[in-house]
Amino acid sequence: MRTFREVIWENGEYNYAAAYGFVPNIHAYLHEDGTHDCLIVVPGGGYCMCVPQEGEIVANEFYERGMNVFVLS
Repeated sequence: MRTFREVIWENGEYNYAAAYGFVPNIHAYLHEDGTHDCLIVVPGGGYCMCVPQEGEIVANEFYERGMNVFVLS
């Protein structure tokens, strides 16, 4: 499995008072062999928060089923 995490905005570019230092990002779970279907997971958790584990659990399940997965937080 190849994984990487990229921030979408740098610190200071994202201006939302309830973010408390959170910076939007995307985390990839990629197979290294051949071409695979892809899924984008956008975890929820509330009106002003995100539960990171929620996206990871779903990503791992679909990765094990043969898909490349991206978690957008």
